[in-house]
Amino acid sequence: PAMCLDSREYGQYLAWLSRKTGATYRAPTEAEWEHAARLGTPVGQALQAGDAEACKQFNAADRQLTVNYDDKWPAFACDDGYLITAPVGTYAANALGMYDVLGNVAELTADCFVAGHKDRPADGSARRFAPEPCNPLVFKGGSWAGEPSFLRPAFRVAATAEVRGNGFGMRVVRELP
Repeated sequence: PAMCLDSREYGQYLAWLSRKTGATYRAPTEAEWEHAARLGTPVGQALQAGDAEACKQFNAADRQLTVNYDDKWPAFACDDGYLITAPVGTYAANALGMYDVLGNVAELTADCFVAGHKDRPADGSARRFAPEPCNPLVFKGGSWAGEPSFLRPAFRVAATAEVRGNGFGMRVVRELP
């Protein structure tokens, strides 16, 4: 996963990729991200910390995290084999062929964070407050340190546009003509 970049650097990468390929690349909207996660993810509700099978499907908070970082952190009762991020493709793709939709890194969306979903765009477009830049932004999907309840399509977290770290990353959307 691409990680340790802030939202400005992600934007620069997307602009470069668009120029390089001639296609339009961007971050997904929160609605697009969640739709794709729901269509292709076998998990319909929050997982439980006692789920010992979760480590076969996701890179998230597990026994290694509790031993190495915080023994009080809610974690799965198994070991996924990675202390932090796992290489893409370590776990099976979902029904849409997408890897690591839940877990590994929380993924940047194009939306400005607002508590709840009141007044969100009905057409699936990003919630923006132009001309102001978004701060905070919406990240989806949980991460390698994400507790079990974070690994569900509806989970969202606010993070500043300047956040960078090995638990934050991005998924790229290519617009089709």
